[in-house]
Amino acid sequence: SRTSLGKERSNTNMLIVHNDGTLSGYGTNSYGSLGLGHTNEVKVTTKIPTTFLETDDKIVSANAVTSCSYLVTEKGYVYSCGYNAYGNLGLGHNNNTTTFQKVLIPSRDKITKFEVSPSFNSNGTAYFTYKCVALCANGLLYTWGSTTYGAGFSSGSDINHPLTLTKSNFKYDINNDPVVDFYNCFYANSTFFITKSGKL
Repeated sequence: SRTSLGKERSNTNMLIVHNDGTLSGYGTNSYGSLGLGHTNEVKVTTKIPTTFLETDDKIVSANAVTSCSYLVTEKGYVYSCGYNAYGNLGLGHNNNTTTFQKVLIPSRDKITKFEVSPSFNSNGTAYFTYKCVALCANGLLYTWGSTTYGAGFSSGSDINHPLTLTKSNFKYDINNDPVVDFYNCFYANSTFFITKSGKL
C-alpha cells in the first residue's frame, strides 16, 4: 500500500504511516521509541500496534526524532512514546514510555499542526532537549518540553504537560491578531510564529 515516511529528523528510527492509517517501523528503538512495549533493536520493518487509538480514528503523520516519537491522528490527537527526561512527551510526568500514550491536550482542541525539534542543552553537549509546539483548529497554542534558553516561554522548570500560550507569553495581542502558523527551529531552541496579519 502507499505509505508516507515519518516526516521528522531521526538518525535512529524510521516510522511508516500506511494509507489505511496503520503504522510500521524499525530502528534502534532506544528508550522504547518505536512504541512496541520494549527497548530491543528492531532490524526489520515491523507493524506497530495501534490499539491505543480511539474508535474510527487513524494516524495521519508520524514524527520520529532521536529516542522519541510522536503521532498525529485524523481526529487531531497527539500520541508520544520514548525518552521523556524533559517532559517532552507531554504526559504530565518525566518517565520514559515504551508504548504510545495520548498527550494531555483537551479533546475539544483538535490539533491542526504539530512540530517537535531537538535542541542543544545549555552546555552544547546533547541534542535531545526536545520542545513541542501545537496549534489547534480553535486557534489555541500549546507548548511543552525543554525550557532551555526560555524555549518553552519559561526560564524555570521544564514543562511536562501542554501549556496554553496566551498574549502575555508573546507580549503581543494574539487575541486580536491570532497565530496562524509557526516553525519550530531544528537545533536552535527557537520558534517563529506568524499571525493572521503577517507579523512574525
